[in-house]
Amino acid sequence: MAEIVIYQSDGYFNSIATALFAAAQLKGLGVDVAVVFDEAAIAALAQKKFDNSPPLAKHTGTIMANANKMGMPIDGMDYVKQAKSAGVPLYACGGWSDLLDVRGKLPPEIEVKEIPEVIKLLAEAKKVIGGP
Repeated sequence: MAEIVIYQSDGYFNSIATALFAAAQLKGLGVDVAVVFDEAAIAALAQKKFDNSPPLAKHTGTIMANANKMGMPIDGMDYVKQAKSAGVPLYACGGWSDLLDVRGKLPPEIEVKEIPEVIKLLAEAKKVIGGP
């Protein structure tokens, strides 16, 4: 199991992008890291639609323009692909996937884990970052 688990329940672009970017960077440093998606993050991933959080919404145009200038992705799915390419395991909670009825709609980079598996992953991690 992973040494560090990033538990991503927020579905906002700024939050998902930051979590996945951090996970890929940690993996590049040799850290055993995984990401678990839950709640609103699963809904956003299934829809492949990512909005910025309300405090950042009015800055979305500026954020995206500056991200482009910096060579950073402006699509949440690009962050999913980058993290997966870096070797970061990406998991979705099976309970929330079923509550939202999106199990078959999640990106192929994300593996659905049943609730006991998610709890075990969290329990065995040395550090859990984030949460609901």
